[in-house]
Amino acid sequence: MTVGYLKLDVTSDGAWSAIDDALRSRALDHVQQLGMLVHVTSGRQQRHLATRQWTVLLELERAGFRRWFAAPVTTTDGRTSRLVRRKLPTDIALYQLVYINARFFV
Repeated sequence: MTVGYLKLDVTSDGAWSAIDDALRSRALDHVQQLGMLVHVTSGRQQRHLATRQWTVLLELERAGFRRWFAAPVTTTDGRTSRLVRRKLPTDIALYQLVYINARFFV
């Protein structure tokens, strides 16, 4: 069975673990497009979690997903930030990401 579009709200470490597990079990091989609202942690106190999040995003790309769209989500105070690892703010930033599974588009 093929899933055309899967949308996830990735808000906790458990959600990141679920994506990692789905990649390892190859369950995402059947997903054509993956949309995510991602809560990215940054700051020195959260360095381990932020590194884990970036690792999962890199594993998505290694699994054949290509980032098609990425946009910051404006926070309540009107700030936005770009999806650049070394320039993340010191709190949690929100991003809308869309990946396409390159295996379906060759």
